[in-house]
Amino acid sequence: MSVRRYAEGTPVPVNKSQGDIAGIPSARMLDFWSQVDRTALFDCWVWRGVVTSEGYGQIRVDGRKWPVHRLAYTVLIGPVPDELHLDHLCRNRRCVNPAHLEPVTPAVNILRGESPSALNAAKDACPKGHPLAGENVMPRTVRGRIHRRCRECMRVAVRAYRARLTAGGQTVGELVTAGKLPMLEAGARR
Repeated sequence: MSVRRYAEGTPVPVNKSQGDIAGIPSARMLDFWSQVDRTALFDCWVWRGVVTSEGYGQIRVDGRKWPVHRLAYTVLIGPVPDELHLDHLCRNRRCVNPAHLEPVTPAVNILRGESPSALNAAKDACPKGHPLAGENVMPRTVRGRIHRRCRECMRVAVRAYRARLTAGGQTVGELVTAGKLPMLEAGARR
């Protein structure tokens, strides 16, 4: 296997015995590159071919569907380990410029994105403005996922709840003893 230079000097592996690039027939690679708009070398190289419902370019090579950004990265840089995703640093899902792609773990890729998970993870304060850090964070597991809760907001909510309960003049302990709050009895499950 030798190396050929592409575009601004990026090495491309070439299998000289078959004329293939990284195991992909050279005719198919010509078809691939004909569907990429590379008019701006340092900007996004935009895929003009088939796009999935999620907005990623896709091409079929030897019966296998390839995400086009992964194919471009594999051909121009090298293989991506199976456990890693390619993160589009430019946030353009149609971009195949390997300078805009970075192999990262799935968790890092999700947290860098614009999904609700990423947006919530980036929050550093609750809606009331209390910091979501240190002692003020209460982790809570819901359906196997950990959620952050604001401890100060929980204190305020509990105080308000107890104030509503005791508005009739009885203490919370008296209400539990009288059986009016079975959910707060010792050993009761919520």
